[in-house]
Amino acid sequence: MLGNFNFHVAHHLFPNYSYAYYNEITEEIEAFAREHNLGYKRFPIVTALGKHVDLLKQNANNAYYILEE
Repeated sequence: MLGNFNFHVAHHLFPNYSYAYYNEITEEIEAFAREHNLGYKRFPIVTALGKHVDLLKQNANNAYYILEE
C-alpha cells in the first residue's frame, strides 16, 4: 500500500535494483552508517508519514512567502 516507504533511502541510492532486494540493501546501508559513525534514522511508519506531512506544509509555507515577495 505504501510502496516500500520504509526502503526510501535504498530506492534513491539504488534505483535500478528490484524492490525485492531493498530489505537487504537497507540492512547494508544501516551497517555502513554504524561502521562510519553516520546518523541513520528509522521511524515507525505513522511517525514517518507525519514528519513527511509536516515537511510538505513547511515547504508550502516557504513557497507562499517567496511568491509574495
